[in-house]
Amino acid sequence: MQNRGMSPSDLDTEATSVPPHPFKAGDRVWVHRPTKCSVQGVVVYFDDSTRRFHVKTDAGSEWCSRDELSPDTSPTPGKDSFKSADAVNHPSHYTAGTLETIDAIEAMVGQDGWSPATGYRLGNVLKYLWRHAHKGGLESLKKARWYLDREIAACEKAVKP
Repeated sequence: MQNRGMSPSDLDTEATSVPPHPFKAGDRVWVHRPTKCSVQGVVVYFDDSTRRFHVKTDAGSEWCSRDELSPDTSPTPGKDSFKSADAVNHPSHYTAGTLETIDAIEAMVGQDGWSPATGYRLGNVLKYLWRHAHKGGLESLKKARWYLDREIAACEKAVKP
């Protein structure tokens, strides 16, 4: 098919007939690659800009298109090592949304001029804010406030002559 007189910017890149992706963070999936064996994984997040899924497997992390994934519908026994590893490495209360909490914290505390103590305190503020709707509720918000109050006190102490 030819693009008679159309530039790439004239093409509709958001096809409305394509259904939204069926996977969310924490979903167990199979990753199918033509040159490799299929492997189990867990969706970490979906990148809207690239339209690809970040999937954690036993072999590491992979970026996958929708076509390379299928749901993992196999039963999960209580001692399933893959599920246990996910609960340790990517717990659901830290993978809600399109970015994992640890990635946001590392980006935030890596700024120039931050002391390790500031990074620790403000990293914990972000951690508790991030998870409050999924784990901890009001208690997580109070913990975030506790760490923020400590950072404010440290800043006030540093400003005093």
